[in-house]
Amino acid sequence: MVSDLSIPNFIIIGSEKAGTTTISNAIALQKSVFIPKIKEIHFFSNNWDKGLNWYKNYFDNNVKIKGEASPSYTDYPLIKDVPERIYKTLPNVKLLYVLRNPIKRIISQYRHALYYNWISKNLDFEEAIIYRPQLIDTGKYYFQIKQYLRFFDKNQIKIICIEEINEPGFFESVYEFLNINDPIIRKIKNENKTGDKFIFPKYLEFARKSDIIRKIAGSYHNE
Repeated sequence: MVSDLSIPNFIIIGSEKAGTTTISNAIALQKSVFIPKIKEIHFFSNNWDKGLNWYKNYFDNNVKIKGEASPSYTDYPLIKDVPERIYKTLPNVKLLYVLRNPIKRIISQYRHALYYNWISKNLDFEEAIIYRPQLIDTGKYYFQIKQYLRFFDKNQIKIICIEEINEPGFFESVYEFLNINDPIIRKIKNENKTGDKFIFPKYLEFARKSDIIRKIAGSYHNE
């Protein structure tokens, strides 16, 4: 356990392509909060070997409330041991988990992976899932949060849905959870909104009717 002023009080742990940028930027508007300009530090996932001092250098010691957002923290089983690492380092940290309609989320992540050539456009959707199962695993929300419940009390975790971002009381509940006093409440635009109203390119049209997509939707509701 680490006990000093140079570590975060809260972490946005995911989900990837669910609106973590939007939530992080909204929280960062509060004068009493510090979030690094580099949003995704990925310390507990991809940069664990760099050591705690490397991580601490990202945070302002003069600000009481500070946090970070790294969606890779809910990329189990692609990246293992993240909840345990966070718990052993920051046992009292508060965790925010952002959800999005799982069908829209996976399509957004799929487009993202295509853009960065992480998967080939020559693969159909089902083949892409086999090649990169993270596309589905990331959207199994209960499966992901269950890894954290092995270590953290449920009162340390707040789950929010990005589709409710402009509902009354949405951000008030987030700020209360993070102990932010006298917050500035603004209507926030979802900055990660990458596909709700866009015209699908032909190579993505099939995804809307895919059996894999139907299974994801069923898994979401059943869990």
